[in-house]
Amino acid sequence: MSLERLGPTHVDLLLSAYENVGFWNAYRRNKNRHVKREELEQRLAFDYQQPPARVGKIKWVIIRNLEGLGVPIGFAGLTALEPSQFRAEFLIGIFDPDEVKIGIGVEAYLLVFDFAFNHQRLNKLVTYVYGSNPRAQASTLALGFRQEGHLKNHFYLREEAGFCDVFQNGMLQNEFRENSRLKRLSLRLLGKDVTKLAKAADKNAFNLEARFQMNH
Repeated sequence: MSLERLGPTHVDLLLSAYENVGFWNAYRRNKNRHVKREELEQRLAFDYQQPPARVGKIKWVIIRNLEGLGVPIGFAGLTALEPSQFRAEFLIGIFDPDEVKIGIGVEAYLLVFDFAFNHQRLNKLVTYVYGSNPRAQASTLALGFRQEGHLKNHFYLREEAGFCDVFQNGMLQNEFRENSRLKRLSLRLLGKDVTKLAKAADKNAFNLEARFQMNH
């Protein structure tokens, strides 16, 4: 498993994913998916050339490695990135519901946690889960996030012309460090303990030289 930073070379993948309504309903509803290829490619190229702190986000393609071939299976990202507050919003989504298995989803989570807490030294990650997706909320809590709010009729759905609830969850860096389950999972799935800050880790938040591709 690896995370490959989303860039202009992924324009066709993203355009194809835009047709997957079920995926976007769970990942990011109301996303404007009606965009021309040239415009999307330019936007991806611009974001790719910038450090995350400057554009306030970083997005990856989740790559599943099968017999030497890298197969894109979803997206992950950190958005609403606030360097002054050491905080970001966590996003993850798998294209095929049948691929949402414990090993696949958790590996991607762990790689993003590694980048966020160890390489970028964030203090907190937040995530928002639609109330219509209880399975995602249960998985989020099982991985160590704490529910901080239940926002009723919080999000307007344009296509349905109605509102849905949203669960707000958070994870602090110290909670991540003390999470014994994430420690065991990372040792088994990644071969290293991502809850422990490596001595060689960058001590400067949002260092321009930070690694933007994550793998094991």
